Amino acid sequence: MSYSEKCLKFILRLNGVLAMMAVVAVVMPHAWLAGCVSKVEPGLPVEFLVGYLARSLSMFFVLVGAFLVIFSTDVVRYRVPITVVAIWILMAILCFGAYSWPYLSDLSKQWFFWFVVGDATWSFVFALAILVLQSRVWLEKAGSRGAEQEAEAHSSGDDAAAAVAGAAGGDASGTGAGAATPAFSSFRERGADAVSDGSRGQNHGT
Repeated sequence: MSYSEKCLKFILRLNGVLAMMAVVAVVMPHAWLAGCVSKVEPGLPVEFLVGYLARSLSMFFVLVGAFLVIFSTDVVRYRVPITVVAIWILMAILCFGAYSWPYLSDLSKQWFFWFVVGDATWSFVFALAILVLQSRVWLEKAGSRGAEQEAEAHSSGDDAAAAVAGAAGGDASGTGAGAATPAFSSFRERGADAVSDGSRGQNHGT
């Protein structure tokens, strides 16, 4: 596993765990929710709509966090959904900025606005890191696959050369054996003839 892949898995798991902490807002009592809203925007009535939107958004964060943790188990396999998450985060930041720009002078007086700015900055860095690390992981994987294919090609070439050399050696051995066999047969025949002549000579002498 490369360093880029380890870093990508780490930031996915870190942000996933942080996002899943929003489960507290999903199950907290209504009095707690009303207290939190009053700290952010005093005087805002916390009725059904506000509670529904707050809990639904928190559930959404929990779901995204769970997906990030799952995606971190195999960043190569889940490359496409990870990229979609990064692009979605960048689009959400752009929409938030476009919406907030006309009210910037008023919103800047509220402390929670700067909390949101900090959250948007963190999200921007997170999405950008995902895209950069993913590109590095993809390039490293492509380079390793190319090296493996090149090694396999060299190995196949060496095997083919060894097979050709072996076949050539076998042909040479077969030719040598074929040439030696007639010579040995001729030598054996001459020896047999000499023995036969010697036997005939002894019979005549007797």
